[in-house]
Amino acid sequence: MRSLKIWDRVGIIPREISLYKKLKKKQVDITFLTFGKDDDLNYSKLLNGIKIIPCKRYFNSRNSKVSFLQSLILPLKIKKTFKCIIYSNKFHGDWTIFRNDSS
Repeated sequence: MRSLKIWDRVGIIPREISLYKKLKKKQVDITFLTFGKDDDLNYSKLLNGIKIIPCKRYFNSRNSKVSFLQSLILPLKIKKTFKCIIYSNKFHGDWTIFRNDSS
């Protein structure tokens, strides 16, 4: 997922979050792992209880090689947050998303 700020700016945020809002109403625990900065947290109210984790909180180097290396470590930093991933629409960086059924 790209930055929620970008989704908002191009006008696709209502479409992109509609499914997840329906799932949340059915008591499904949902967390968005975004590739934005902390300003993505400003969308918390719009997301109605869906948690947001902005990756740039964990890696924010302007050097693309350093960011790449930091993104490889990201799963170790957030592994307790996720039990299962249902969907990802971003190919570059998908290694940061993984399935962990150790619960």
